[in-house]
Amino acid sequence: MCGLDQHRQLPVGCLFVKLLLGGMDVRLYVNEFNREAAYCLASLTEGFWPSFTLIYGPGGIGKTTLLYYLRQRVSALQTCRYTNGERYAREYSTVAQLGQLAQFRERYRRVDVLLFDDIHLLAGKRRSIEEFYHTCEHLVAQGGKIVATLRAGAPELGFLGERLASRLRGGMVVPVLLPRTAELEGFAWHYIRDRKLVVEEELIPELAASVHSLSEMQQTFHAFLRFAAETDDALTLACFRRYLAARGLAEKNAAIPANIVRVTAEVCGVPMADILSGRQSSRLNQAKRLAMYALRNLAPLSYAEIGRFFCRQHSSVIRACRQVQAELVEDEQIRERWRKICQVFGL
Repeated sequence: MCGLDQHRQLPVGCLFVKLLLGGMDVRLYVNEFNREAAYCLASLTEGFWPSFTLIYGPGGIGKTTLLYYLRQRVSALQTCRYTNGERYAREYSTVAQLGQLAQFRERYRRVDVLLFDDIHLLAGKRRSIEEFYHTCEHLVAQGGKIVATLRAGAPELGFLGERLASRLRGGMVVPVLLPRTAELEGFAWHYIRDRKLVVEEELIPELAASVHSLSEMQQTFHAFLRFAAETDDALTLACFRRYLAARGLAEKNAAIPANIVRVTAEVCGVPMADILSGRQSSRLNQAKRLAMYALRNLAPLSYAEIGRFFCRQHSSVIRACRQVQAELVEDEQIRERWRKICQVFGL
């Protein structure tokens, strides 16, 4: 098995590292976009391992796979536990209600390495954040290490509170970037070759150009495979273009976040970019509130997810949705706009 720690310097260009997870083979794809993060994790040793390591970047680019790589690398020598923000908060809520906090703390505090995926999912969960802070303090006092991932374009951790945020920022902070089109092409070639599929060579660049992340590339390719099977077609560029056209038609009026915000902007008569920006005006703020309300009711997204979409705290989203709820009772114009938004999505 190839290990990144066998490389003094990761090569420019792609490298696949085989991981064995639950009896399944998973490949860690390394290229320029995640090379720094992969090398940092490969370099972690007992002699150099900060108490806190934070890996941040957009979704779908392999941050979780990097944690899996680290777990496989260290689990033979150290006790290691993996969790994510959603699971941790759910478990904490359950054990707190059942009075079983001692067992919960034993599970997370008696380890050498805690791998905490998707820490942004703790946003708005004050008690879970407080518990996680004390877990981190306990681990660090015993020489333990915490490695966390954050889905964000920058290491903005204000939602954790200054105490915990400063601890994470004071450790090793490593970005994972969005892969470039050429890197997505490299991933696509290896991904398809591993599955022993035969595709038209010209299809690969167009597939890579149609996506932004590794997970999106996989999802798009598998959807294309289903389309080709249903239409009894070969895996050609022409077939892929037909798939994209059919997908575009289906997605145009699907109740997905981007469409909901776009339609809200059109109904309110403001540019979509302004709704997502930090600009302020009475008209624009009303459109933003309506977009948040629409995302909550049509997508539907959680308040925390909507907050991340708009780079706002979830409490601000709650206030916005409540205000729109009141306006729907009192304001005929708002009711008409809401009716038009619902009509677009067939509701």
